[in-house]
Amino acid sequence: TNFPIYPLIFTNILNQLMLFGFSLVVIVLGLIISGVTITPYFLYVPVLIIVQLTMMIAIITNVAKFGIFVRDITQVVTVIVGILFFVSPIIYQKILVPPELRFWYDLNPLATLLPAWRDVLINGIQPDLTSLGLWFVFFLPLAFYGFRTLTSSRGEYYKRL
Repeated sequence: TNFPIYPLIFTNILNQLMLFGFSLVVIVLGLIISGVTITPYFLYVPVLIIVQLTMMIAIITNVAKFGIFVRDITQVVTVIVGILFFVSPIIYQKILVPPELRFWYDLNPLATLLPAWRDVLINGIQPDLTSLGLWFVFFLPLAFYGFRTLTSSRGEYYKRL
């Protein structure tokens, strides 16, 4: 068959992006009701969305290859994402991480992305654009590589399905 694989990926990504947009509206309304003032740094939200979207596309396209061969990949990814969230500064500040562990801690992309969301939405300060740019530059080629391998290996996927 010559069924294109990109619509399957992009419809799911766009669906999740829309849900994220609705969630973001609710979060902003909650912040306004709570008395948090919206600063001009809120204009960095599209930058954060682009970095996060690039990261997700890179991960999705590269993990999708293995989902055809290993049926339990969803459970593995769920556990890995759960671990990344627990070692990310969601409810604690990065300063609480011991200095000798910060190098390993900074290898987690969520350790940069989640504080950036907090900085823009809650603290009203500029996010660390250098770290965000480095993660973007890291994930962009991975996203293109994932798309390329998905396209080139499409025949193998159809045989497995």
